[in-house]
Amino acid sequence: MEPEIRELEPQTAVIVRSTTTPEGIADLLHRDLPMLVGKLVGASIPVEHPPYVRYLTTGESMDVEVGIPFDGPAPEPDGFEIGGLPGGRTAVMRHAGSYEKLRESWERFGGWAEARGDKPNGPFWESYFTNPREEPDPEKIYTDLFLPLE
Repeated sequence: MEPEIRELEPQTAVIVRSTTTPEGIADLLHRDLPMLVGKLVGASIPVEHPPYVRYLTTGESMDVEVGIPFDGPAPEPDGFEIGGLPGGRTAVMRHAGSYEKLRESWERFGGWAEARGDKPNGPFWESYFTNPREEPDPEKIYTDLFLPLE
């Protein structure tokens, strides 16, 4: 998918915030996503939206938010937080392929936005549409990239 600009609605999500390294993202997801799914299921909320990682700070040490958006009223927080994704003008691009190539896609995506004269506005995120445990072919893994804009 070529990058495009969308007007997004805010989404409420169950979240957990952590500090990690770029190499630690996969372990973080393997730890946090089952816990968040369990919290939604335990609150009788269907899991209908893809999970995400929102990068609050980047570098060798990164602050990230792992979340799963949901519809309907928020459950009582019990060992997790309610947060979510912002709405507004956002650049979106689909990455097809392994997670190891995400950095290249982000660089190309950021260059596209910069060439248009767009300026980032807040933390960016990735939504994961394919579970690599269920899809062994890395070329069939899809991740959407989101870059909030001014």
